[in-house]
Amino acid sequence: AAVCSTPRDWTDVDALNKDDPLAVAEYAEQIFQHLRESEINKRPSSSYLERVQVDVNAKMRAILVDWLVEVAEEYTLCADTLYQAVHYIDRFLTT
Repeated sequence: AAVCSTPRDWTDVDALNKDDPLAVAEYAEQIFQHLRESEINKRPSSSYLERVQVDVNAKMRAILVDWLVEVAEEYTLCADTLYQAVHYIDRFLTT
């Protein structure tokens, strides 16, 4: 099983770099808030395969996701990595 970090295992890098102006730690919270909002606003439609995508059908996407699962298991990747990869694929396919 993959070893994933939990919030209590994280090191607050921004707190460590608060005196480094190049690390822009003072803006970290705003940057992450923007990323969270963007993730919600740019979420792919659940029906994009039927309405938007003409080159890839649901079966093709399923084959790709199955392959990604195999890769994640082979390299014992964190589950979040797999979820993010599928999310990127879905976002790409909606454009």
